[in-house]
Amino acid sequence: MPEAYVLMIDEEGLFAENKNPSAENPIVNEQVEAKEQKNDIEPKKSLRSQVSTEKTASKGVESAKELVDEPNFKGIPFKLIIDRLLLAQGVDGEPAEGERNTTLYNLVRQLRYICDFSQSRLMQVVPRWGMSEEEVAQTVQSALSTVRRTELPPHLGQTLRLLTSQQMEMNAATADAAAGIEQADAKIIVPSSANDKTPPLPEHLPRLLDLLTKSYPQEYRAAILMSAMPILGTLATRARARYFDGAEHSLSFLTCIVAPQASGKSCTRKLVDMLLGRLQKQDNDEREKERRWMEEKKARKNSKQQPEDPRAKIRIVPATISNAMLFKRLDCSDGEHLFTYAEEIDTLSKGRKSGAWSQKDDIMRQAFDNSICGQDYMSDNSWSAMVKVFYNTLTCGTPVAVHRYYNDVEGGLVSRVCFSQLPDMLGAQMPIFGRLSKDEEVEVAQWAEKLMAIGLNKAGKESDAAGEADESGNSSNKLPTSEPVEYDIPRVKQAIWDWLESRRLEYLETQENPALDIFRRRSAVIGFRAGLLAVLLSDEKETDEAIEFATWVASYALAEQLDLFGEEMNRLMFDGESLYSGKDKSTYFQPLLGSLPDEFTVEQLVLLRMQAGYKSPVKQVLWRWKQNGLIEKISKNRFKKLQWK
Repeated sequence: MPEAYVLMIDEEGLFAENKNPSAENPIVNEQVEAKEQKNDIEPKKSLRSQVSTEKTASKGVESAKELVDEPNFKGIPFKLIIDRLLLAQGVDGEPAEGERNTTLYNLVRQLRYICDFSQSRLMQVVPRWGMSEEEVAQTVQSALSTVRRTELPPHLGQTLRLLTSQQMEMNAATADAAAGIEQADAKIIVPSSANDKTPPLPEHLPRLLDLLTKSYPQEYRAAILMSAMPILGTLATRARARYFDGAEHSLSFLTCIVAPQASGKSCTRKLVDMLLGRLQKQDNDEREKERRWMEEKKARKNSKQQPEDPRAKIRIVPATISNAMLFKRLDCSDGEHLFTYAEEIDTLSKGRKSGAWSQKDDIMRQAFDNSICGQDYMSDNSWSAMVKVFYNTLTCGTPVAVHRYYNDVEGGLVSRVCFSQLPDMLGAQMPIFGRLSKDEEVEVAQWAEKLMAIGLNKAGKESDAAGEADESGNSSNKLPTSEPVEYDIPRVKQAIWDWLESRRLEYLETQENPALDIFRRRSAVIGFRAGLLAVLLSDEKETDEAIEFATWVASYALAEQLDLFGEEMNRLMFDGESLYSGKDKSTYFQPLLGSLPDEFTVEQLVLLRMQAGYKSPVKQVLWRWKQNGLIEKISKNRFKKLQWK
């Protein structure tokens, strides 16, 4: 018989007294103790027991005990959940004094759903922020007494899903490390650089726009194009075109660049300096004229005969400008656009709290529409005027700061703004920006001069030349006169009309995304104005490049508004109830009418909508389809599609 087939018995070991193997093996002992701990720290204990020395393992045990002692929900520390919920409220860190009670109240209304609606449990997890225990307890009790939902609030559900996903990724990475997996090219989780639904850049651009974008990386070019529009619109301030309703539109744009810290937002400064150099020089001359007048007025303050106000035409104004000074600048600008550049949108937020921006949101809305605004005071120290608001702005800010400033989605301001999200540079190499050649810089300057010359009459140009020759500072040193020039752009208008119809039918597909129908209207206006600008940059011809640029801007503006504010707008439209709280954040929905057969029943529509998770009334959906000529009723509960692409 082969030796391998013989079973050897150790009688001494078999019948000896049982010994505790863990007493002789500290590693096994530690693993047994680890099983008695909570599940959320077990991977860390077992990993440390295999790869650490006895000293390091003891430190790991202490760290694990701290994690056990820290309140958590399904393994996610409450501190992390609270930080994310505060960011959703626009609070980064500890709230300012005066906002603490309200912030805590809103926070508790969310946290109560994962604290069993228990006041004692909430008192264990909520932050204090310097408030007394009595004040915190009263706030918690007040928040607990409000009406409850039947499901998790959407912000809380989204936050928990995100943190759970991140925890699973961390656990997977820890398990790989414990198994001894070492890879030089580790898996990198790349965050979304912006909205994945944004349309690709046009293949061909007008010459000036191509020059402005060529020195930037590909992922920055969309933001550069959006940043250039308010600057170029300020230069071509006298260009006009009529929209579908017959209203006259100017090149008015409000652009906001959104990006995390140190992501390259300052690249927009280069555009401002390169394109507005001539206008800045004019402003410097006008400011000097105004300064001399103020000195003369001060010197003759006791005289009956006061110097006449020169009405300085200053068009580049700071972000912190007061309302009175803004109305003065608008009144003295002769219907030409003012321009503001703010590298940090927090500058506007801080100014709003001080009272200088108390009406600025209204003014910004009127700036987009070029409607009349003003003020009328008895005091001689304030400026009284009623003027049309021509005012372009370019602002930059982090996502939290932008949401903090644009905190009223229903107010109508966000739908008037061209947002653009830069890529997240976390862990990425520094972007390399190129430079234009000397000849290209000269060409850019020539384009800027050409845009500024629109609407200048010959008499104005002669007075401009005479004014430059006169350095005496007298009233003869006047800027050239001008008047608006209207352009007829039927191809651009037709392209925007077709784009609007496509978005309208896209909404009617599901009727679950009212934000799409709301935002598409002003996005079309933005695209129409961008089309006028592109025509001016195409030697005043409606080229294919100009048409493509117009529709691209409309699509891009809509996609960014939906990505940043679409979900919140939809919640407001549906009376604050999230229709998709159990799904990932999305403002893009599955086509519905196109998925139905040419003849369909109500039962088929109901089944399809249930599968897609839609909850708006079926009768309302059918009524809108019928009103828009998309379907007709052929029998009871049976319909036929009339037209659909």
